[in-house]
Amino acid sequence: MSKKIVITGPPKVGKTTLRKIFFEGENPSKLLEYSLTPTHGKETILLKLKENVGIFDLAGQENQRWYGTEAKSVFFDTQIIIIVLDISSPKEEMVSFTKKLLKLKEEITPSSYIYLLLHKTDLITRNKLLMIKNTFNDEFHDEKLLKIAYTSIMKDSFLPTFTLFTEILKQSIGFDKDEDEKYSLKFLEYIVNILDIIEKNVVILKEEIQRKLKFPDKIFNDFIEYLEKMEFLEVSILNNKSLISLSKSGKKYLDEIVGKFSIDALKNFKNKIETTKIEEIPPFLGLMISDKNGRTIIVTEVYEDAFKILLNYKNEQEKRNELELIPMFISALEKFAEEINIRDLPGFNLEGSNLKIQTVRYDLCTFCLFMRTDVNFKTFKIHIIEWFDKMLETYKTKIEQSILNGNVNYFKNLEGETKKWLDDLNQKYNNLLLNFEVYDFEQVKEIYQKLDDLHLQIDFKYTIILEKIKKMKIDLMTAASENNFQKIKNIVKMIKELEV
Repeated sequence: MSKKIVITGPPKVGKTTLRKIFFEGENPSKLLEYSLTPTHGKETILLKLKENVGIFDLAGQENQRWYGTEAKSVFFDTQIIIIVLDISSPKEEMVSFTKKLLKLKEEITPSSYIYLLLHKTDLITRNKLLMIKNTFNDEFHDEKLLKIAYTSIMKDSFLPTFTLFTEILKQSIGFDKDEDEKYSLKFLEYIVNILDIIEKNVVILKEEIQRKLKFPDKIFNDFIEYLEKMEFLEVSILNNKSLISLSKSGKKYLDEIVGKFSIDALKNFKNKIETTKIEEIPPFLGLMISDKNGRTIIVTEVYEDAFKILLNYKNEQEKRNELELIPMFISALEKFAEEINIRDLPGFNLEGSNLKIQTVRYDLCTFCLFMRTDVNFKTFKIHIIEWFDKMLETYKTKIEQSILNGNVNYFKNLEGETKKWLDDLNQKYNNLLLNFEVYDFEQVKEIYQKLDDLHLQIDFKYTIILEKIKKMKIDLMTAASENNFQKIKNIVKMIKELEV
């Protein structure tokens, strides 16, 4: 069975360039050097992966036809729609274009997943980028089948864009996500949104909840069914329609979550980890240990002020406030997992574009390890958990005393030991990369760059050969016109040398 990806957007935003680089293997530097001829109509390619994936690149000059005539049938049976916008365009135009596509998607292919690429981020300042992110987060926060990404094919931003397109391909052919990815920031956000809507309305029709949240049928029904099974919800039938209200346990859970942090705080934190830059950041960045109630016990950074720099905190107070939210989010997720009887939950991750936090939960406390998103955590998972086990065994009494009386002065030795462990972990990981015993996306990017360099070398070599052939054609015509047999014999000899 074939899958389908449609790429759309205004003219001259970089759609075809992205297609050629990430779906056809073209050289980015070559495409940057020469402008591409605009696409006319639609261009289609077929990728033979685990399943066949058809890529449809729609000409931006013909958007009126794609969105307003029978030609919009091109969107039928689409798994993924990639919208590409030039991030330097006016914000109002970008928002308006996105809303038009979302309306078309709801009409024709409501189950499609949309990747909204705000492209050419290298053309704007960091402050303008943050403003645009805030605008789009606010405008499209309620869209559940939409991921907003900020992309560029320039060297400093190439890796996140490369990683994004591998994610798109994985999703298009149905690769299953890791089990721990179920318990992400988005998971918590979905649950809180469902319970919050029900509480505000006291009693509400099931269909009305789905209309407000815009979840796809399967995701929505799975959440409702499970919340009902675990007695978070109470369901009654009126005129063959399901009326839903919160149970006491559901109300208690919602009060506990909202009492710790708001959805706005959750959105702000997510925005922080989305805006981190990856250049020259070590693989493993820091470690936080918190108690089961979400209170921070210890914070260790791989170098001084790493979190402040990486997460763009304005001052030490903002850094402290934001970091304290992280274990609260994690504690809330863990408690919810316990409430709905999810067993054997060893950890989960909170992930942005360039930074992720992997957690490992124990009865006494939770370890939160900060790392780049391209890091291959699975390779080091056993080693990392063994070290956590050892630390917990060694410092269990001091951690218990700290939790009991709030004194964190017990951990001066642990901070130094943790810093040394982070340094050793980074060194071991980088050594494995150098010896090709493990890979991550940073390494994949380097291999990709080597292929680009090879492409350029061969292209240059054969450009010279092609120019020689052109000259030989002219020389042959000249030799024939001059009856210069020796010259013709020399050309034949050169042909034999060039033949492969």
